[in-house]
Amino acid sequence: MDAALDAVGYIGGAVTKRADGTPAFGSVLISGLDRDLRVVSVNGDGSYRAAVAPGTYVVRFDAFDPGLLDEYWEDAITEEAATSVVVESGDDIAGIDAQLDSAATITGTVTIASSEARELLVEAWDGDERVGYAIADSQTGAYTLALPAGTYILKASVTFSTGSPTTAKPQFYDGVATADLATPVTTVASTTVDGVDFTLVPITQPQPQPEPEPEPVLTLSADSISAGSDLTVSGIGFSPGQTIVFELRSGPVPLGSLTADASGAVTGALRIPSGAAAGTYTLVAVNAQSEVVASAALLVTAAPGAAVAGTGAGVTAGAGAPLASTGADLPAFAVMMGAGLLLTGMLLVRRRREQS
Repeated sequence: MDAALDAVGYIGGAVTKRADGTPAFGSVLISGLDRDLRVVSVNGDGSYRAAVAPGTYVVRFDAFDPGLLDEYWEDAITEEAATSVVVESGDDIAGIDAQLDSAATITGTVTIASSEARELLVEAWDGDERVGYAIADSQTGAYTLALPAGTYILKASVTFSTGSPTTAKPQFYDGVATADLATPVTTVASTTVDGVDFTLVPITQPQPQPEPEPEPVLTLSADSISAGSDLTVSGIGFSPGQTIVFELRSGPVPLGSLTADASGAVTGALRIPSGAAAGTYTLVAVNAQSEVVASAALLVTAAPGAAVAGTGAGVTAGAGAPLASTGADLPAFAVMMGAGLLLTGMLLVRRRREQS
């Protein structure tokens, strides 16, 4: 169970101020392409030395003095522009030095009329390259941006917490919407440009509105039905568990009730009373507040065997009308007389047959 161990390598150098060559106190970040990271402090004489595993590294110099600019080796502002350092096993690489320039400073405030949690960002651009940025104070909006001497386009933006309905368009200095219209800001080393302010306008996004509840709808098993028959009624769009009373109108003629299921649907058979007069009705669904929530047209025809009004015996009486007369109500003597006449007729028929 053997192991062949690589010897560490070393990266070292000095960090000084370009203006006078004195030590620039701070830290050195050595990051490997495989995400290996070493951080060492600058010694009192400006030197540093870090042990690293064999690999390829990017070296960044961060000054504790806010009047000095951070940089990458070799004299690069961004990581993309940095020169990599390749360390082999046992290497001791010296001379990875930095002379930090005095910073030009831009200060100002970013304001926005919103109390929501947010992050305010100010960026400095030189053409298509972002050369620096600062996070403004979330309460006061104040920011300080340290840059190399030069001329820049400044941009402010805001990021609200996830799920916030508020947004805001970025703004360029001085109060314009695009970089082409922006007022450039020129800086000089060791000086401060103050009053580069931004006012972002919050935009509240409309919240999605809930879908409107569907109107209840009734479906009948038939458009026409005879009195005394069962009618199947189905419906959707009712409140779950709601009891719906059904009636025929005008009248009304009560038909009973059905209860909506968990999805708000109702279904069941309702009997049309056999005494319901023939005609066109509106079948209505009524809720507990006596409100009509759905309706459907229904044609009711006479019950089977019922005679049409005005044709004599067997007329269906209307409400309050006397019942029509039937043979069961004739006097007894009339019945006997009818029987005698019938017998006489039969004898006459028989005598004529014998004579012939």
